[in-house]
Amino acid sequence: MLECVDNKALIVAIEGIGNILKCGKQHFLNENGENLFCLELEFVGGLDKLENLQMHKNHEIYDKAIKLLEEYFNTEGEDEDLFGIIKESS
Repeated sequence: MLECVDNKALIVAIEGIGNILKCGKQHFLNENGENLFCLELEFVGGLDKLENLQMHKNHEIYDKAIKLLEEYFNTEGEDEDLFGIIKESS
């Protein structure tokens, strides 16, 4: 669903994923304290799809994707340089 062309359906999908990740944060952590649902989403390629939505032309979709990435995938304050290496912003 994260590749859907219908903006309303895409917004609902992002919100649904957000609810799933929230549930995982509250109830489903592994022994390292990691959200099992975040790990599964990353495993199936969903994290890449969420990252791609950062370039979506619809501002609401962009905002929702950014919010999930920052809240559940620890991407706040990181930038990629020209070589694709992630570095911390100062």
